Amino acid sequence: MKDITSIVVKGCLTTALAMMTQSELAMAQSGGHHGGHNSLKITEVHVDDQLGTLTINGHDLNFGSKPLRVTLGNSAPLTIISADATTIVANCPTIPCAEGDYLLSVSKGRGESQSDEYDLTIVPFGLQGPKGDTGATGASGATGPKGDTGATGAKGDTGATGPKGDTGATGAKGDTGATGPKGDTGATGAAG
Repeated sequence: MKDITSIVVKGCLTTALAMMTQSELAMAQSGGHHGGHNSLKITEVHVDDQLGTLTINGHDLNFGSKPLRVTLGNSAPLTIISADATTIVANCPTIPCAEGDYLLSVSKGRGESQSDEYDLTIVPFGLQGPKGDTGATGASGATGPKGDTGATGAKGDTGATGPKGDTGATGAKGDTGATGPKGDTGATGAAG
């Protein structure tokens, strides 16, 4: 078993870097292969507690036609969401991923170069902190542009009758009237 240790805080994508032994470092410098064969290697693991997934990084993780197998401790093989030569994404046995110490195993066969193991520790979230203070009021925004002219309003109701007005001033003298018609002959006066 490779001597690799990682501590991952649940809910944070904390990177756990693998520590290489002297022989593994020499093998990596020479290309990471024995006799031209692929050598599967786990280098780091991320835990996403919200999604309940493990992201396993490394090299030669998925090669050849043999089925890929990922286990966490004594669990049944994990469901693999995606896999390529450098990254495997698999579901944790439970959501959220249960805290504890686990031996993570990735294998493509029974040969030494076809599997790797990784000591993984998952620790719980810390307690939620208190609610923060209300922030200060922001500055007033700039004055907006003048709005469009509103539509003409409806005609208002007829107003009430106003009070009687004051007597008007005396008017100017009128023009002389036209000559009237000739009057009737008067009656005969009494005898003197």
